[in-house]
Amino acid sequence: MADVISIGQTHGPSAGNHVDAYMEYRNLVGDLYGERLLPEAEYEKLRKRAADGSKRLYVNYRNSMGLDCRAVGPASKCFCGHRYREHDWLQYDTKKLSCKMRGCPCACFNLMPVRGSADMRCSKCKHSYTEHHAGNKRCGKSCKCPGFASSVSCSCTRSYDEHATVIETKDERVQAGRSVDEGWMQQAGQQGLPVCHLGGIIGHVSLADGVDRAMAGVEPGFAPQDVADSLRDPTAASYGGLLFAERMAQHDIVSTATHVHGRQAGFQAQAQVQDYNRGLRDGRGLTGGMNAARGIADGNQTRVSRPAPPDNRRQRTSSSVLPRMFLSAGLAATS
Repeated sequence: MADVISIGQTHGPSAGNHVDAYMEYRNLVGDLYGERLLPEAEYEKLRKRAADGSKRLYVNYRNSMGLDCRAVGPASKCFCGHRYREHDWLQYDTKKLSCKMRGCPCACFNLMPVRGSADMRCSKCKHSYTEHHAGNKRCGKSCKCPGFASSVSCSCTRSYDEHATVIETKDERVQAGRSVDEGWMQQAGQQGLPVCHLGGIIGHVSLADGVDRAMAGVEPGFAPQDVADSLRDPTAASYGGLLFAERMAQHDIVSTATHVHGRQAGFQAQAQVQDYNRGLRDGRGLTGGMNAARGIADGNQTRVSRPAPPDNRRQRTSSSVLPRMFLSAGLAATS
């Protein structure tokens, strides 16, 4: 197997930092100033405010069952057509995340669950959501449409009209028994990295849809069987999506063990995760490996019988380099 070639190997040791800085600026500022760069003093002030985790708001696309189907990221699209990063995500007290783009009437971010260039048409007037007013959602065409509505279903099999964009503080999520930042993200916030612009991203697991997280057993408060029974189309459940959600949860466990308790703890957690995955492949269905890995990440266990060998290839591809890139790029941005 060929060695992984990093940006630093091809463009110098500081190239990766430049990429991080660009992506961080992009996700903090967005297209608000067009091609003009925000003055350095203003940008540092914005970055400092974004690093105050106590003022962070969590934004999710939630269905009528209370399941967070999608986590909003920096590039998630609002009904007004602009991204989350172009909204005022610093309005902690009012939760009125209005759009900052000039002339936009959007009063608060409202996720439009489309990806890339995909469109969604109104089930009443058949016109695109882009032809509806960003403020009152009424159609701008010469029709009698009272407001945008859609029967397009989410991966949870419920329609757009059965979802809402929910904005919460950390305390509100904790009181409701919902997940907040993974350990490695908490550590990143304590080190001064911006987190307030991340919306509902709490870790790698945020990349998976809510129904997949629930089916994988990594969404608190939602039993896999109950979620499966609630699906209006039993064939909608994706085994691949379940595996993806579980794999992302494993990345969070290893990243937390690495960044909170040290590299050796990360190797140990990774070894336990690998034992668990081998058990699944062999048909053993063992959960001991995952429980041990979580114990290491939580700081309840610091030694395991077979730590992963710290060879050079593993060091270059371990999750120790992933969290910073994750925070900079906002990988859940396309949700």
